[in-house]
Amino acid sequence: MRLILIASLCLAAAACSRSDEDRARADARAAGHDLADAARDVRNDPTVRQAGAEARQAGRDAAASVRKGAADAEIKAGQAMIDAGQDARRAAAEARSDSSGDRQQN
Repeated sequence: MRLILIASLCLAAAACSRSDEDRARADARAAGHDLADAARDVRNDPTVRQAGAEARQAGRDAAASVRKGAADAEIKAGQAMIDAGQDARRAAAEARSDSSGDRQQN
């Protein structure tokens, strides 16, 4: 008698867990469909599309500013190198003329 009662309880528990599993699977599918629908709604929302377009334009503007700043920095660095070279040549020329004047006085 006990064996029949235990077997009945095990079968009932197995049936419950199988139906619970089916219910959980159905709930997961429904949640997946709800999520897909929500994502589709967001994707098609004109406000979200406008925000995306504005973000892309802001990115383009930022990239253009960075490129312009880099070009300006390159030009300024090049000019600074030219100026430094000219200053070095002047200083070398002055040093040569000073040293040749010292030699002539001796």
